[in-house]
Amino acid sequence: MLMNSAHNSPPFDANLTAMTNPLKTSALFGLTTLVAIDIWGCASKPVATDSPNPTVRVSTAQTKAVKNGPGRVAIEHGLDRDVSQVNTTPQTITVEDLLATRDKGTQKVDLDKFHDRRVAPFETTTFEVKGTIKNIKHEKDGDFYFVLQGKSGAQAVIEVPDPELCKGSPLLPEITAARKDLDTRYHPTATPQNLNEEITVDGVGFLGSRRKKGSGSFGSSVRLMPGTGVKFGG
Repeated sequence: MLMNSAHNSPPFDANLTAMTNPLKTSALFGLTTLVAIDIWGCASKPVATDSPNPTVRVSTAQTKAVKNGPGRVAIEHGLDRDVSQVNTTPQTITVEDLLATRDKGTQKVDLDKFHDRRVAPFETTTFEVKGTIKNIKHEKDGDFYFVLQGKSGAQAVIEVPDPELCKGSPLLPEITAARKDLDTRYHPTATPQNLNEEITVDGVGFLGSRRKKGSGSFGSSVRLMPGTGVKFGG
């Protein structure tokens, strides 16, 4: 079951502050938690589990695609072992604040050590971001890839994967709905479509490959993926 706390839960920054004390190894569900690495000036860690989320059921083809695909595909599609730890209650954040997390240590994270694990708390948090969608395209890997611009002109990347590749994920209903809404409104194709519309997007924090250039965020791994909701208009 996905975590879903009340709407009056502490803001994201407050949760980070509360985690500033160094973490010590301790027993959890009969396991030993991993020693945390420090990002954003706080302790951040993968969730301590020893097997894939029991609620996730994937086909042999999906498993092969996840293992052989580039980057952190299981996490992108919500098929990872830590997906049950995602808090699905969105925390409101601006595009600028979302991108600012790259200046708080996210670039120090060695993602090779988190290939199939989430970097908490960023990747276990669902964010709600309001801005102007500037362009959208349907990528070869099936993602709807779009750029959201904030009031300052800063831009963040959001990606909504193909629901067919997310079967078995507890996030599938939200991914499917967001995908349908974007498809109905914009009909994305392989050719980037320039846009200029106010939208509000929900999505889970994700640290992508630093080698992947995203509009307005080259050198930053911060983005939202999977996108789990979209509302049009101001």
